[in-house]
Amino acid sequence: LDPETSENINPKTEYERRSKLVEQKVIAREQLDRTKTELDRNRAAVEQLTAELETAKLGAREDAIASARAEVEAARSKLEQARWNLEQKVQTSPASGLVFDTFYVNGEFVPAAHPVVSILQPSNVTLRFFVPEKALSSLKLGMNVYMRVDGEGKTYQAKISCNSLRTASRTTGRYFSGVTGCMKPHRLLR
Repeated sequence: LDPETSENINPKTEYERRSKLVEQKVIAREQLDRTKTELDRNRAAVEQLTAELETAKLGAREDAIASARAEVEAARSKLEQARWNLEQKVQTSPASGLVFDTFYVNGEFVPAAHPVVSILQPSNVTLRFFVPEKALSSLKLGMNVYMRVDGEGKTYQAKISCNSLRTASRTTGRYFSGVTGCMKPHRLLR
C-alpha cells in the first residue's frame, strides 16, 4: 500500500515528467497542477485504506459498538421529535368547504388559538331570492329550482328549504310585494 509503488507509480512518474516539461515551458502549469491533485488524491486514499486496515485488525471493540448503538438511538429520537414538531405545525380543517376569507397573510404573526381562514361549508350556503306575489303559488317547500350566477352562464340546482312572508326591500323607486325563499345550492360548491 505504498503510494509510490504498484498502481500509484504512474501518477508519480507522470508528475515528475510534467514537472520537467513545465520547466522547459512545453506544457501549461495547470496540466501539472491536475497531475499533482491526482497524486495527492491517490496518497490520501492509500492513507485512509491503511487506517481502516489497522482498525479492522483491532477486532470488535465493545465500547465502540455500544457508542454507535447509542448514537443510532439518539438519531432515532431526534427523528421522532422532528416528526412530532412537523405534525404540530400542520393543521387540517375539521370540515371540507370553500375558503371564504383569509385573516392573515404570509409572514404575519398568528396568535395561538386564532383562526387563519374562514371556511364556508356547502351545507351552510344559503341563497335568498325574491318572488313576485303572483308566482308564489307555484313554489313549494322541497321543490327543486335552478339558478345562474352573473358572468358564469352555468346553471345550478337548488332546493327550497324555507320561505318567509316578508315584503321585499325597495328597489328602483317602487315596492315589490314578494316572499323570501331560502335555497340550499347543493352543487354550487362541489
